[in-house]
Amino acid sequence: MIRRVLALAGLILLAVAYANANPSLAMAPVVLVIAGIWWFVCGIHFVQEWARLPVMLFGRYMWTYRRGPAWVEPIFFNALPPVSINDVVVPMTVPEVQTKNNVGIKLGGMLTYRVDTTKVRDSIVNVQNVHAAVRARALTTLTDVAAQEELDELLKDRTGFCQKIKQELAVRVAKWGVVVDAFELEAFSINDPSIAESIAAKARAEKEGEAGLIRAQKQKAIAEQLNDAAALYTAEGRWLKNVEVLTELCKSANNNTIVIPSDMAQMLASMGSRPTQTAST
Repeated sequence: MIRRVLALAGLILLAVAYANANPSLAMAPVVLVIAGIWWFVCGIHFVQEWARLPVMLFGRYMWTYRRGPAWVEPIFFNALPPVSINDVVVPMTVPEVQTKNNVGIKLGGMLTYRVDTTKVRDSIVNVQNVHAAVRARALTTLTDVAAQEELDELLKDRTGFCQKIKQELAVRVAKWGVVVDAFELEAFSINDPSIAESIAAKARAEKEGEAGLIRAQKQKAIAEQLNDAAALYTAEGRWLKNVEVLTELCKSANNNTIVIPSDMAQMLASMGSRPTQTAST
């Protein structure tokens, strides 16, 4: 619109100046050349790498210029503002939404989308403000999908939840020439403190149960190793092991009282006779 006004204003000023300067046929070519140059300069555009330039004629969409220099006739054709095709990252927050089992939650995430380079016309003709429309539709989609999910499903499979939002939103904004690249769940909280505490307690109990199971498995493995080692001891080996254990107990300065198992007491009773039998053999 500004270029059209400039072109028309320049041509009018040239015509007025030519009329006030005692016009002659000799000056007519000069005026026409200057007017033509002005008209041509007003139609020059430079389209950035990350944008596309839509062109209208009498209210009808005609074509789209890609990156690089472009020329649009400035009087009859209308070059709209360039449309960005960059990725747009939008933060989204839903303060209150009820899940399928009536639990109030708060959701926050990041939406990434862009205008399709082959559907710039749809982003202009089919919607008034494509970016505002995508944001509004994304919030509605997030609320609708969350209301169809159970709380346990949201907690267990966040990736699947984000994928559902992406697919549903892609269908709703396809007619606007928008491509949804990703939706990432950034924040998730339960508004009811009592429910949040019960879920946390359940998670702690599960972790404690897993830890106890792992501890029992380790103890079982240790017991199996000890049984295998004990099976390798002979009678002589057990006697020497008992002597070693008793020696270690006696070395400890803190042990005023030593509790001796019955089998070790029998071993002590036989300690005096053990060397005699060995000498006799």
